[in-house]
Amino acid sequence: MGNPVQSFRCIAGITSTVVIVPNESEWCNDTCAFFYGGSSNTWEFTPNHLLPLAIGEYINSYSDVSEDNAIHEPNFGVDDIYLGKTAQGRKISSQYVAETDRKRFRLGTLGLFPGSVGPLGAQHPSLLSSLWESKVIPSLSLGYTAGSVNRK
Repeated sequence: MGNPVQSFRCIAGITSTVVIVPNESEWCNDTCAFFYGGSSNTWEFTPNHLLPLAIGEYINSYSDVSEDNAIHEPNFGVDDIYLGKTAQGRKISSQYVAETDRKRFRLGTLGLFPGSVGPLGAQHPSLLSSLWESKVIPSLSLGYTAGSVNRK
């Protein structure tokens, strides 16, 4: 994601239209991967008040027992997403990204809910909708099974 590319592992987020990634926080040591939107040449900050309340509410609905239960406002912006391990992976331009310090999102969430997101006049298709519109996938339907095999 971004330029230069910052790598993340993500799980499928079938109820979110945005990609949610962890940003710097006090609870994680140097083994965590953080997204630094400000260090990406393609990052475009989006003020929180321009985005639908549902996204912030979705992120804040996942509180951890160890957290202080304060409202942690995510940072929003638009950036390029690459599917794969490098910038040679499939590029999807202009995707809304939310950075959060919530522990629940220490593993990123790849928002796969179809549709569009953003303020009026600046809406972007979701990741799934972008793939469908560019004819990379045949439909907006998806199947998801739990489990993963990770090989090094």
